[in-house]
Amino acid sequence: MVSYLSSEPGLLKLRFNRRCYSLLHNAVIEPGNLDNFYRTYRLPKNPFFPLFFLIKRDYLAAREKGRFEREEYIRTGLSRLPAYIKVIFTLCSRLEKRMTGRDSCPVYRKSFLPSTKKRTDEYGQFSHGDWMDFFDGYLDKLAGEYEHLPLKKVEYLGAALALQWEPDQNYGMPSAETVTRLYRELSKAYHPDRGGNSHYFIKVKWAKDYFRG
Repeated sequence: MVSYLSSEPGLLKLRFNRRCYSLLHNAVIEPGNLDNFYRTYRLPKNPFFPLFFLIKRDYLAAREKGRFEREEYIRTGLSRLPAYIKVIFTLCSRLEKRMTGRDSCPVYRKSFLPSTKKRTDEYGQFSHGDWMDFFDGYLDKLAGEYEHLPLKKVEYLGAALALQWEPDQNYGMPSAETVTRLYRELSKAYHPDRGGNSHYFIKVKWAKDYFRG
């Protein structure tokens, strides 16, 4: 293709209108339609164009394949997240849609949904503490975007996350036995007297009190 450009300097001087550029960019001209393409846009019948379309179609097909594989990788990675995380952020997306008043949740899409394999892998390595920190940052972004947050539901989801409890999609409360069991398990991991993280311990204790209150 470079050799054609080198041997035909006039090709570099060609000017394409917006429609012609779009046809070139998207490589939609089939070999049988080249003559009509040349006539319509007053282009020379040069071997450069069929070669360009061939290479561009291969490139676009490879890019589409890569996009599909990346999206499938992300879907698979998200499916492997803990069940309570998947439910909590599904409910977060629904809350945001109610706040926007339409089928749109920009903060959820931008802040939670990964767009790369790398970010998907990072989610797979998140600890419980990482998710608690992530949720706090997520709420800050929601508060920055929307003036009025449904605080009761937000607190409910934060408490569910802190206790690693898969919340009820109708915001029902967990049983007292469930709260006690989860609190005991997590307090052993986070209690400062056991060498745990006091910041996360406080969050877990707050969650226990929230559901018992």
